[in-house]
Amino acid sequence: MQLQAIQDRIYELRGRKVILEEDLAWLYNISLKVLQRILKKHTERLPETDMFLLTSEECLLLALPIQPRCAFTQHGVTALVSLLKSEGVINMDTEFAMRYFRVLYHMRPDSRLLPM
Repeated sequence: MQLQAIQDRIYELRGRKVILEEDLAWLYNISLKVLQRILKKHTERLPETDMFLLTSEECLLLALPIQPRCAFTQHGVTALVSLLKSEGVINMDTEFAMRYFRVLYHMRPDSRLLPM
């Protein structure tokens, strides 16, 4: 999987870098329905600071069809990976996912790291 393909799926919304639920499903090679089922089951474990629903204006801004969809911050991705792992859906180390997304979320288009 190419780094650029993942970076292209990271957006800046509400002053935070986020990745959308359908892109996470693609990244982890699981169906969107499975991801949404797990999210629904564990909604209380993901606060709004880590995951939020896009508004119709945000969907238009991103040129996406207007429909309910979730966006995840770096911490939201880490929590989601933990949920997916506990449900037996993926087999990825949570610490690895956290380090991996920290790099992705902080990379500039010219591939230099921003200060953390």
